[in-house]
Amino acid sequence: MMRYSTKTYSHKQTTHPKYNQRSILDVNQMNTATKQFMISMRTQHQQIEEAAAQVYQASGDTLLEIGNVTKIASSANSIILEQVEAAGVNLIDNLKAPKIDTHRHPFRCPQVDKQVSSTLI
Repeated sequence: MMRYSTKTYSHKQTTHPKYNQRSILDVNQMNTATKQFMISMRTQHQQIEEAAAQVYQASGDTLLEIGNVTKIASSANSIILEQVEAAGVNLIDNLKAPKIDTHRHPFRCPQVDKQVSSTLI
């Protein structure tokens, strides 16, 4: 069995006084910069929250919940939708995609004609 040395060495840690002052100044400057950044981020978040609150509280707006997604629809959009429905336009039929022959285009890719080259290599 091998034994390892367990000697301990004591060193006196002496540093130059100017070095210590410089370190303290660097830490203080970093703290100041970090605080300014955090204040800036907090202000930005507050502005975003205020803008979201204004959108939410806008007059005549209604919330439509579709599944777990919430959308905001203004009363102007609702009026237009009512006018379109009153005109007898079926929006669902107009929004349906045209049928595609999946045997010819299985991945909805455009058909490419193959050309035979007569050049021999």
